[in-house]
Amino acid sequence: MKCYSCMRKVADTTKICPHCGAKLVMDQEMFDKARTGDSDTIAALYSMAYEPMRLAANAVLHNASDAEDAAMDAVETMLQKIHQLDKPESFLPWAKQIATNKAKDYVKKKKPMLIAEAEDDEAPGFWEK
Repeated sequence: MKCYSCMRKVADTTKICPHCGAKLVMDQEMFDKARTGDSDTIAALYSMAYEPMRLAANAVLHNASDAEDAAMDAVETMLQKIHQLDKPESFLPWAKQIATNKAKDYVKKKKPMLIAEAEDDEAPGFWEK
């Protein structure tokens, strides 16, 4: 896996990045601070969760721009609902599920675009040979 702060590769079982010192998993102390709205902890959660959330959204949407929008919406929802999280160790799967759900909402909201057919007398000249 990659560190969400410095983006360097680290072992999957690593809890603290050996390169930059960033926490890679939410511990109980971080969990408690997040629930009280501590701004430093919120920033750390954002750093930890944004990239996995964006990737989860992109897996559904297959569009980088839409995935970024869905991930940002998911971050907002995550921060509003952090008090609903029961266990700190389930933080990243929970956050990625929020992003996946937001991406699915984007798919539902997109309406198919219909292209109106032009009448023969309105057809542009490039259609003619």
